[in-house]
Amino acid sequence: MRRVFGGDTKRINHANRVVRLAEEILKGEGGDPAVVIAASYLHDIGIHEAERKYNSTAGDYQEREGPPIARDILEKLGVDRETTDEVC
Repeated sequence: MRRVFGGDTKRINHANRVVRLAEEILKGEGGDPAVVIAASYLHDIGIHEAERKYNSTAGDYQEREGPPIARDILEKLGVDRETTDEVC
C-alpha cells in the first residue's frame, strides 16, 4: 500500500478500514478470503492514476485504471492466476 499510496495516510487508512470490514463480512457470509482481502486492499488502487490522467477520482476512471495496477501487484506477489482474475 505504501509503495502505491506513498504518504497518503488517508487512503492507506481507508484501505485498512475496508479490509477490517471485509473480514467481518467474511465471518458471516463466507467467501474466498484471498479474493475478498486482496480486493479490499486494492479496491481504490487506481485512484492516483485516475487523478493523474483525468484530474478526477470518479469511479469510472478508477475502474479503468485500477485493474491493470492490481494485476501487476498480484502477479509480482505470486498470486495464482485464478485469484488474480477474480480480484481484477
